[in-house]
Amino acid sequence: MTKEKLLAMPADDYMNAEQHAFFVELLQGMKVEIHERIEQSRIAIESLDTPADPADAASVEEERHWLVNVIDRDQRMLPQLEMALSRIADDTFGWCDDSGEPIGL
Repeated sequence: MTKEKLLAMPADDYMNAEQHAFFVELLQGMKVEIHERIEQSRIAIESLDTPADPADAASVEEERHWLVNVIDRDQRMLPQLEMALSRIADDTFGWCDDSGEPIGL
């Protein structure tokens, strides 16, 4: 299913099996991308050498810091994706916890 088809569905179809499948596929794809990005960032960190020139060393350290932040952000996203997938499994995804109203697409 495409995003356009999903958005064109009638309100009565909100969070039906077809929409659940769309979101499961989307979230699983996001998990794969995040795992790949984490691995690529780790490889990039391992390949960084500390040059003798202080200016170059500072530049490398800044890149290392940026990559660590990418890994940290991605690792914090993974549990959120798992939580969304578990909410799909228990049919609470897309519904407000407090009011029980649909959140909407």
